[in-house]
Amino acid sequence: MVHNYSRRAIGIIVILAVLCVVLVAPVHAEKVEEILMPASGTDALGRQEEGVHAWCRLGQRLTMTDWEVIAIGYRVWREGNPSGDVVFAIYDAETGEPIVWERWGDASELPVVTVSSYQFVTLDQPIRVTGDVRIVVEFGSGNLTDHVWGGYYSGDKIVGQFYTNYFCRDYWHDIGEAEEGSYYIAYIDHGKPEEPVGESENHNSTGLGLSLHWVVGSIVGAMCGVLLYVNSRKRA
Repeated sequence: MVHNYSRRAIGIIVILAVLCVVLVAPVHAEKVEEILMPASGTDALGRQEEGVHAWCRLGQRLTMTDWEVIAIGYRVWREGNPSGDVVFAIYDAETGEPIVWERWGDASELPVVTVSSYQFVTLDQPIRVTGDVRIVVEFGSGNLTDHVWGGYYSGDKIVGQFYTNYFCRDYWHDIGEAEEGSYYIAYIDHGKPEEPVGESENHNSTGLGLSLHWVVGSIVGAMCGVLLYVNSRKRA
């Protein structure tokens, strides 16, 4: 027969054992990062006119180092009554092959002119990307009055990245470091080297330089041992 105090002791021991596992085990949470490039200017997208070079893709050229891409988008809006697919995509900058190609919707569903409108798609399956790429918004079915606008930022906000555009006549034009495309991306950077954690940087450390997990784990372990000993003495 198990006495009431024994049941209580067993319950406490189980709870402390669970706390031992939870508190002592290190927590590894992947950090989702975002880039939301601001806009200081605009370019027409899909505004095809006779004898005029029109853009069918606006975007950003950059290098990804084992990025797990979760969502992509762009600052984009409509003018007039455009119709046709609006697509967000990532292209291999060397081969021109699409890595990600996701339809957002019809251009008629875009908001009216405003430089603050980010639109984006969340990928059904995140994809890991490494290499020189272009992340873009695509639309090619407009005209002089009914088309789409995309934003760009004047200045070199992120070194090594720059504005890139695609002429409807099948070739790319890289603007260079003077401007950035107003793109959006959510990703996990698996290629980022782990930063060494010092005593002052470790939020799970005590002022003595001891890991909080180690201290709490030791205390909980000692309490477990005491309760087991007391319970065994009472049962004897």
